[in-house]
Amino acid sequence: MVGKIPIRPGGKFPQAPAPPADDAGNRGKAMRNFIEDESGTTLIEYALIASMMTMLLAGALSTLQSGVNELFRLVSVFAGDRVG
Repeated sequence: MVGKIPIRPGGKFPQAPAPPADDAGNRGKAMRNFIEDESGTTLIEYALIASMMTMLLAGALSTLQSGVNELFRLVSVFAGDRVG
């Protein structure tokens, strides 16, 4: 049944099974495993390094932009003098 909650005759909802008696110990162990798990750490580190490199590249290109524009301006002035 999709989207419907099964109701038993008499209007009562079915009861969820009770958790096992040692469930509290399992939760603590699961939480410890989750905290100590470092499998996604490397991916996050690589993402941070890539984002820093992108920011550095953007800064370097914006710094070089004025120099390159000046170079092309000088070339066009020099070429204009020679051609015309």
